[in-house]
Amino acid sequence: MENLPSLIEKEFIKNLVLDKVAEKDEIGVYNEDSVKFELGFFFRKNGYNVQFERNITNYKIKKEKDQKSEVDLIVTDPNSGEKSAIEIKFPRNGEYPNQMKSFCRDIMFLEKLSKTGEFKNNPFMVFVDDDLFWKDANNRKKDGIYSFFRVEKPIPLNELKGIKGIEIKGEYTVNWEYWDSKEECKYWIQPII
Repeated sequence: MENLPSLIEKEFIKNLVLDKVAEKDEIGVYNEDSVKFELGFFFRKNGYNVQFERNITNYKIKKEKDQKSEVDLIVTDPNSGEKSAIEIKFPRNGEYPNQMKSFCRDIMFLEKLSKTGEFKNNPFMVFVDDDLFWKDANNRKKDGIYSFFRVEKPIPLNELKGIKGIEIKGEYTVNWEYWDSKEECKYWIQPII
């Protein structure tokens, strides 16, 4: 299967528009589910098999306490049978520290799925239209969970131990990119291998 994050960036994100009627070749999104469904449609149109909200127990993977059990999107290459799990976030109502923790929980979930060998090339995707996810207006909240998303500090396991239920094994640096022409919305795609 080709590099999904690269395919998503080159062919999907470049056509996203927020909160408006999409014109020719544009993809209109307004919440997390709209991104999920449009991305699934994009993959299906490109020949992939797509499943939404699939329970991990269908793949004989045991659900652990306080862990989510359903994958947002599973994309399967019909030629190789290789599967990728995709987790998507598009918070629209603030709750910055809680949403940031939720981002980390999804990364942890994808790490677990990758470790099973059942899923490969698993992108974690975040779309935001609120700049307080990537910067702080008062320049005061750049520590703790905020530091990983606002100052491009790597997200390592040892600094998340104080956050209940989150144990990330890898190290990831948030690299926000604009996805709109007005430069008001950003995204981050992190492959979890």
